[in-house]
Amino acid sequence: MQTNVGETDRIVRLVVGIVVLAVAVAGFAEVFTYEPITSTVGLAILAVIGLILVATGALRQCALYELLGIDTRT
Repeated sequence: MQTNVGETDRIVRLVVGIVVLAVAVAGFAEVFTYEPITSTVGLAILAVIGLILVATGALRQCALYELLGIDTRT
């Protein structure tokens, strides 16, 4: 698979992914409570989304973009 994530898209994915992961970790550590998010399932979903965003940003490859024919490198 070729790279299909541009520089701005990459930075946004990394920043948002790190923030989402931080929220998930803070929720698991019970630093904050917000019922719809702080359930175990909600936090696990947030962690997976954060990991996906960080991974696609770091690798500059997005499988969904590939399927949809999107390329943000230009």
